[in-house]
Amino acid sequence: MKMKKYFLLSLILLINSNFIKSQTIRLPSSETPGQSFDKEVFVRQVDGTPFKQKYINVTGSPFLFDEFKKSFLIFADGRKAKDIKTRIDVCSNEVHFLDDNNKEQFLLAGTIKEVAYIDTLADGKIKVQQFVTNIPPVDNLTEKDFFEILINGKIILLKSDKRKINEIKNEMSGEKSSQFDDYIEYFVYTNGSIKRLKKDKDFISLFTVDKKEKMDAYLKEKKLSFKNVEDIKTFFAYYNSL
Repeated sequence: MKMKKYFLLSLILLINSNFIKSQTIRLPSSETPGQSFDKEVFVRQVDGTPFKQKYINVTGSPFLFDEFKKSFLIFADGRKAKDIKTRIDVCSNEVHFLDDNNKEQFLLAGTIKEVAYIDTLADGKIKVQQFVTNIPPVDNLTEKDFFEILINGKIILLKSDKRKINEIKNEMSGEKSSQFDDYIEYFVYTNGSIKRLKKDKDFISLFTVDKKEKMDAYLKEKKLSFKNVEDIKTFFAYYNSL
């Protein structure tokens, strides 16, 4: 499969907005890199299914974060929407949102291709979180599962934060209960291939062998550890900048 590129949608934002002027959402598409989307058209209304609680007597949460946050959405059919308050159910891959009447609804798995959240932190810095589907299946994950893009470029570093319901048994009383457990995995996506990340030098160096001398020098200078995801992000980001 040809590796999907993630390109930019321009966002026109007010001064007092919580978003950044000209901040962008990346799209899986074959459009020209650097193309401007200043005239992008967004749908005014999102139609979903009224929410009804389906997780009964399960401890924990299926959501990446419980609060609803303003987001930019890209649908599987190409439509886009902005300023929609959403949260992602990473157990079912459904996207929940608040409608115009502040009622919770949801969109079925596979309906949304991309969700982007842009937050202003306490120190004034901007945090962008970008979640995409339509990634080639890997291990027990499908094209409907959400991945967070940590690093983008020739090498894409992805994070999967999946929730699953597990049954536990109290050894003393014998009572059974259910809970959401969190499963976090990282993947490297490049040249149309996706692989589970291994936190070791031999594995990671395979992706940067074409710039070996520069990457070896950078690794020595920065004293990076491949046991640390933040250091791996730094290493791949530098490679993508060359």
